[in-house]
Amino acid sequence: LDSTHIYFADGLIVEYKDRKYTDIDFTHLPWERNQRVERLWGSSESNIWGVGPWGTIVHYDGKKWKKIDFDTEMYFYDISGNKANGIAYAIARNSSHVTKIIELNNESAKIIYNNEKNVNEFGSWTLTFESGEIYLADTKIWSFNPITKEKTTLYKLPYGVGILDISSNSKNDIYYWGSTYQGNDKLIHFNGNRYKVFEMQLISDNHGGSFAVNNMGIRVGFADNKAFLTMVRRIAK
Repeated sequence: LDSTHIYFADGLIVEYKDRKYTDIDFTHLPWERNQRVERLWGSSESNIWGVGPWGTIVHYDGKKWKKIDFDTEMYFYDISGNKANGIAYAIARNSSHVTKIIELNNESAKIIYNNEKNVNEFGSWTLTFESGEIYLADTKIWSFNPITKEKTTLYKLPYGVGILDISSNSKNDIYYWGSTYQGNDKLIHFNGNRYKVFEMQLISDNHGGSFAVNNMGIRVGFADNKAFLTMVRRIAK
């Protein structure tokens, strides 16, 4: 929310406020089969969404946390949203590679995209929301309009490159964080005109989240039991 009030997802949710860390009490919620919260997004202190594996969806309205029932075969990998109206969008997949985009609004979950009829057409592990469009990536970078439901292929990724996370400052400044089958990290950046692939020269074991702010893209993770933070700065020409 700001530098003095932060929520973290680590299976449950930890709140940092007034220089203190507090575990959110979820004992009253009806958890099922290893459900947990791994990703968070919020538009304000009274509208925070959390998602995770086995259909986990939770919402905070400023007073209490509530769990929203969803298909427990779906694993939520990422969440983003429209801060202007508070609507969140989450991406989920199942073991059959079926991808679904879920709209989260007013403590309800609605499927707005489902590739069940052709899982090889448009899939994704991650997404971001900018200027009315949802941007996603798997073997290609594509966009989805939540109003018109139109899908658009934006860029075909080099062979063997997969995108693990997306962060954005605007629709003309998007960072697609990826890796190859060999484990080498790559960054694909869109500057409003073209996509450019950067070699990151880092072999990593695991990735955390990413963020973009003030012409910078930032990614966290760990390798060989050591934490790392990668910062990429966009230089204006």
